[in-house]
Amino acid sequence: MLTFDLFLSLFPSFLPASSPNHSPAVSTAASGDLSVPGQRSTLENITETLTTLFPVWVCAGAALGIAKPAAFAWFKTDLFTYSLGFLMLSMGLTLTVDDFRQCLKNPVPVREEEFWFFFFPFF
Repeated sequence: MLTFDLFLSLFPSFLPASSPNHSPAVSTAASGDLSVPGQRSTLENITETLTTLFPVWVCAGAALGIAKPAAFAWFKTDLFTYSLGFLMLSMGLTLTVDDFRQCLKNPVPVREEEFWFFFFPFF
């Protein structure tokens, strides 16, 4: 069985980068004490790891859905619509200005996606 430590040893790119630019300059702990500027809290490290492992969660959910379809019987169409909307919103919130600049520098992949989005229903 693939354990979490074994997975991280096989795929070290899933580990969050410890960048001082990624966290706020000063954060407030629960007790009200100020932490050292540039350091990330434990909660930030946990959420970064969980977010970075998002593809693993998707693949695990897909495998579970294929192996045991009854596990997702409660997930009706109305929940699917709201979940997809939430997923799209959460992905959109991670975009930066640099992401849009990259699309403007190399618009070919974006144009290809637009082409398939428009013409795929006709095939």
